[in-house]
Amino acid sequence: YRNNRYMEYISKEELEQRAKDIFSNLIILSPEGNCSLREVNNNGLYWMIIWTELLEEFVIRYGNYPSGFESGFMKDSKIIKPVIHNEAKIAIDEIGGIKNNCIYKYSKKQYNLESLKNGRFRFAPASFYNDASLNYAIKDNELIFDIFNPPKDITVTLLKNNQTINLLGNVKRTYELSTNYYVQCLSTAYTYREFNDFGVDSCLIIYDNQRFVEKIKEELLKKFKDFEFYFDNIEYIDPLKHKLEPSVLFSKHFRYSYQNECRFVFLPKEPILDLKEFFIEIGSMEE
Repeated sequence: YRNNRYMEYISKEELEQRAKDIFSNLIILSPEGNCSLREVNNNGLYWMIIWTELLEEFVIRYGNYPSGFESGFMKDSKIIKPVIHNEAKIAIDEIGGIKNNCIYKYSKKQYNLESLKNGRFRFAPASFYNDASLNYAIKDNELIFDIFNPPKDITVTLLKNNQTINLLGNVKRTYELSTNYYVQCLSTAYTYREFNDFGVDSCLIIYDNQRFVEKIKEELLKKFKDFEFYFDNIEYIDPLKHKLEPSVLFSKHFRYSYQNECRFVFLPKEPILDLKEFFIEIGSMEE
């Protein structure tokens, strides 16, 4: 890490927030309902590595642990709450355990029942999610994505004399859409923490992904002619380490990685800022 100190220029507050974001993804809710570390597989190893690098940045700035952590800033981290009876585990076991290659929809039971029986789904404008009243797991600005590049990766020159400017900190690159769009968010994985994080009590499991996506697409394009349809998985990006231009439609900050999101995007062909939510029905999904 000392050979590529990518956290060198972030503020104390940004470093502390990064600690919370990483720790939130490093800890999982185990089948037994306990807070536990991730398995040391490819995914778990990634979080262990960047957590270790974060601790090294604390050492460089403040000295050995607990220096830097003494303020207690981790107390409000969004850490998973343990449960006495892991009802999420009990429920999935009753139908034969977690199924691979499915799409999962976490929601209130009444809404998931409407989806199951009538194929009813709500499409909200992306701007809806940038609302302070939403909880931390849902709130996000879906129209903007920021990336921060260190001075060594950026060259700035004056046009009038071609003189190079010495940069004193990270360069922030902001990518912003010129239009609002419709979005419906789902998940590619079943994990036990989402129920508490999203404040919901049910999960709809969709087995025939291809048929589901095709029926949603058909109904959306029937309803709106001047929109483009997309469906894809979210790419979770570390804003301090990403070099390429992100797709704002399908990129999220890596703090949300544990959500394993996939999404429908319905994008107007011409920029529209003011969009209203709507519902579609694709018919019963019970079979």
